[in-house]
Amino acid sequence: MGVNDYGDLVGFAITSDTGAHGFLWKHQNVIIYFNTPEAGPNSDVHTVAMSVNKALIVGGADWFFGSSAPNGGWVWSNGTFGRMNPGDSSGSCCPYGEGVNGVSNNGFLSGQNFYQGHATAWFKSAKDEDFYPLNNDVVGTAVNSNSDVIGFTVAGRGFFAKHIEWNEGTNDSTEVKPTFITVAFPGAKATYPFGLSDKRMIGGTYVDSNGGIHGFVATPNF
Repeated sequence: MGVNDYGDLVGFAITSDTGAHGFLWKHQNVIIYFNTPEAGPNSDVHTVAMSVNKALIVGGADWFFGSSAPNGGWVWSNGTFGRMNPGDSSGSCCPYGEGVNGVSNNGFLSGQNFYQGHATAWFKSAKDEDFYPLNNDVVGTAVNSNSDVIGFTVAGRGFFAKHIEWNEGTNDSTEVKPTFITVAFPGAKATYPFGLSDKRMIGGTYVDSNGGIHGFVATPNF
C-alpha cells in the first residue's frame, strides 16, 4: 500500500489464522508484522498499513473487511501505536470512517474521517488540524513535505491542493481555504490519485469509458 524513498514497503497480509496483519517490509528484506490492540488472530478487526516515511513512521487504519470505510486511524512507530481519530470542525466525531492514509517525511498526516453521514478529508500538522471537503464525501489520500495534499471525491473527481498551510496567519489565526486543482486522466470516467511525492508526482488509478481500471503516473504542469 505504501513505499518510502528508501524502498521500505508497508501493507497488510491475510494469514492462515484468517486475520489481516499490517507489515513493514524493510529494504534489507526484513519483515515486521504488527496489529493494533483491537486486532489480531481470528479478529474481525484488521490492521491495514497505508503509508510510510523515511523515519519508518507508518500510517494506517483498522478495517472490518467488507465495510466501505476504515474504523479508526493510527500511527505506528517502532512497535508503538498512537491513535489518530480527528474531530471535525465542531470538535466532535466518531471513530467510524476515520483513517490515516498519508504521512510525509517531515511528519504531516492526511486522511479521512466520517461526520454527519459524510466522509471528510483532513490534514494535520502538529496540533493543527484542517478539514477541506470540496463537497460531501471527500477522501484525502496523501501528503508531501511541502504540505501539498491529494485525494478524491467518492464520485471520482481527483484533486490536488498546493501548500495547504502556507497562507495562514500567525499561529494559525487565519484559516485560508485551499485552492483545489482538478486531477483528471484524459477521457476517463473517474480519476483516483493515491500517492504523492515531494516533487509533486502523483500515482493513482482511473476508470476508462468501458469501466476498465488502469494505473497512471502524472507529473505536474504548474
